[in-house]
Amino acid sequence: MTLVLVELTQEPVNWQHALQGWDMKESQYIRGWLDEGELRGLIKARREDLLMILTERIAASVPEDTRLAVERTNDRDILQKGIRAAARSNSWAGFHAAMKNGA
Repeated sequence: MTLVLVELTQEPVNWQHALQGWDMKESQYIRGWLDEGELRGLIKARREDLLMILTERIAASVPEDTRLAVERTNDRDILQKGIRAAARSNSWAGFHAAMKNGA
């Protein structure tokens, strides 16, 4: 946490040098920020993967309503279900049926 606050000073390098060797524990606040960032990155990657698979397997362009639904989804499990459904489908009807039936 000290190093985060030190960024506001004019001498962060001196602080980093002074803190070397200290037995510091991980900040739970910063860990939470990192975890949130990792989760956002994972969800973004799953959205991109789902849209890519739909484009490759079913059609050159994903219908606007489907694209918007994918882009609004923040649930990893739903996105993973969509990826499995898209990988097994050759049509929009098949994709939508797989999504309804649990992929």
